[in-house]
Amino acid sequence: MEPPLAIMIATINTVFILSSAGVIAYWLRLRHQRHHLPKVTEQLEEMRDAIAQLRDRLEPQVEELQERLDFAERMLTRGGGSPDEPPDGAR
Repeated sequence: MEPPLAIMIATINTVFILSSAGVIAYWLRLRHQRHHLPKVTEQLEEMRDAIAQLRDRLEPQVEELQERLDFAERMLTRGGGSPDEPPDGAR
């Protein structure tokens, strides 16, 4: 066998081996992802439930804080005196 032909065959074999290794690595990665997908979906559902619980717990508190802020704004715009003095209409 001539040396250039041997080099060409060795090069083709090397490319084939490296390509095969890449395909096998890709297949293993897909298999791993498919195997762990149900766990990720389950964790996502748990996180959605936790967020919904937090939202349910925090919404009333936020509404109360908004009401208090509105009240404080009304009190500040109504009178400009010291906090110890009654509002203008109560004198």
